[in-house]
Amino acid sequence: MSAAPVQLQRHPVAPCPFVASLTVAVTRTGDALSVIYQLQGDLSKLSLPVDGGGQRRDELWTATCFEAFFRAPDSDAYIEYNFAPNGDWAAYQFDGYRANMAHFDCAAPVIKLETGDAAATLRVTLPGGAPIRTAGPILFGPTAILEDSDGTRSFWAIHHALNKPDFHHIDTFRMTLD
Repeated sequence: MSAAPVQLQRHPVAPCPFVASLTVAVTRTGDALSVIYQLQGDLSKLSLPVDGGGQRRDELWTATCFEAFFRAPDSDAYIEYNFAPNGDWAAYQFDGYRANMAHFDCAAPVIKLETGDAAATLRVTLPGGAPIRTAGPILFGPTAILEDSDGTRSFWAIHHALNKPDFHHIDTFRMTLD
């Protein structure tokens, strides 16, 4: 299974003139699901933590962070992953819209960052495949928070349903994974 890359859109509340594009693609190979974030732009203006990392940590969304939301179409429950460029990560489960958040028990994702002068690729592999078990398709919402060098954050998703950034909103889950 693989899904064609989709373009993420910046929420209008925060400018981000140094990013030309941010796309996400998903592939499944065997028992692993890979999410690939491709960023184009002036990376010298972006705050990309690259030192240390590889630990499970909360509040990654307060800095540059790439996220993935998964849910079954017939359920209000969903899973949220956060991936930092330095390899830190978090995973949470919710019973419904922002309801009953708890740590999601899962294997650590493999996170690899590749950078160049005008591009960065964050490759994330989720061992065990998609976290939602269902006989049918899975709804997927890729998102990102990009922090620039002066601390301003911009918010990226396939679709923004509200006047403020809210990645938990059901309209953010726009990709379908078979």
